Amino acid sequence: MKNHSKNKKILLILAVSLVIAVAGSTSANQVILYPDGEGDLTELTPKPVGSVNWVNMTTDDGDATFIEMASTLNWRTDLYSLGNPAVSGTINSVTVYVKARSREVGGQTGLRTAVQTEGTIYYGNEETLAGTYATYCTTYMANPGTADAWTWDEIDALQAGVSLRRSTVPPTTPWSRATQVWVVVDYTPTVIVAASVDIDPDRLNLSSKGEPVTCYIQLPEGYDVADIDVSSILLDDEISVALNPGTGLLWYDLQDSDGDGIDDTLMVKFDRQEVIDYIKTLITPPADVTLTVMGELTDETQFEGSDTIGVIDEPGGN
Repeated sequence: MKNHSKNKKILLILAVSLVIAVAGSTSANQVILYPDGEGDLTELTPKPVGSVNWVNMTTDDGDATFIEMASTLNWRTDLYSLGNPAVSGTINSVTVYVKARSREVGGQTGLRTAVQTEGTIYYGNEETLAGTYATYCTTYMANPGTADAWTWDEIDALQAGVSLRRSTVPPTTPWSRATQVWVVVDYTPTVIVAASVDIDPDRLNLSSKGEPVTCYIQLPEGYDVADIDVSSILLDDEISVALNPGTGLLWYDLQDSDGDGIDDTLMVKFDRQEVIDYIKTLITPPADVTLTVMGELTDETQFEGSDTIGVIDEPGGN
């Protein structure tokens, strides 16, 4: 495992450390992640005796439960795994927060935030701890390991924590301690356009052969079906648009459904056998099944819509 100070990382990364009196408030565009298990490093001492490091860091309970460094002037670090967010969208920033204090004010710095991504630990600025609990944080506008925008896979694998060392001011027992760690992911939610979807046939015989399954897609006012990236379209996130046997290209067509001279419908074809094989994994006929068609426009705006069809299994039928 490699260890790099945040001060050594310059490329496209903005990391800001500051002391604030309270944790940042949440909004619809933020998700808060708390420790849910041990990470790859457990070097600090949990208090009270017999408590567990990561459990102590899940709540702000002051000196009731905490982790501490009292035995050395050198840095020691705890890392914790985090809960996985059930959201999607563009990640704007990741901020790691630590609530901590020191017995004695002054002397050497006593705290650094810590994050581990892609197997490497990155530390925030060194902070001189106050004598009462305060909140310290470091914000990463990009992944410090790649200098690129964060991905949700990277957030799922992220570990966060704190690095402590005791003050050089010599009381009887100098110490630095932390009582809570958490991470805030700020993101812009994914906008999914609600499409109108009509799947034909309305009743599909699982024993039938022949014609592809046809899907007609319409978008709400303000969106143009001509802007749909046909290669992005999936049926139930499983089946891509079929290839036209005559051209070898994706099988689709723009159509004018109301005769006003403006194309308002995208028709795409899915391989019938692929659809049948997939539906067999979902239901036992006779039954209804709801299928969802999703995709993107050329500007990466996402759309999706669903239709319910009947399913039968009658050998020799259409």
